[in-house]
Amino acid sequence: GQLIPDEMMIQILDDVLEQNAADVKGVVFDGFPLTIPQAEALKGLLEKRGTDLHAVVGLEVPEEELVDRMIKRGQQTGRADDNIDTIKNRLQVYHNQTKPLQQYYKEEGKYIAINGLGVVDEIFDSIAEGIEAMTGAVRRTKK
Repeated sequence: GQLIPDEMMIQILDDVLEQNAADVKGVVFDGFPLTIPQAEALKGLLEKRGTDLHAVVGLEVPEEELVDRMIKRGQQTGRADDNIDTIKNRLQVYHNQTKPLQQYYKEEGKYIAINGLGVVDEIFDSIAEGIEAMTGAVRRTKK
C-alpha cells in the first residue's frame, strides 16, 4: 500500500524513455505520477526531451465502490493485499499524496475527469473523447 521513493520511480521512467525514445510517438502513463513531486519531476523530464504532458485522465469512482471492487478482486484472485486494512491504507495514501494532483493538473488545464462507473467500452469511449477534445488527437480505432 506504500509508494516507492520518487527518485527511484523517476530514474526507472527516465531509463525506459531513453531506451525507447526512437521507437515511440507517444506514451500513456498508467498510475503515474502519483504525487506532486513526481508530477514536477515528470514535467522536467519531458521538458528535457523537448515534449510535454498533453492530458491527464482521472477515473472518478465513489470511494465505497472502490472498496467493494478491491475486496471482490481479493476474493476472486486471492491477492493477500486486497484486504480491508491494506485498502484503507491505500485510500489514505491516495487522499494525502495523489488526490492533490487533480487540482495541480486542473490548474495546468490538462485534467480530464471521467466517470469510472459503467460499462468498460463506454468508459473507454469517454476517455478517448476527452483526450480528442483536449489534444485534437484522433483515435485510430473504430468506435
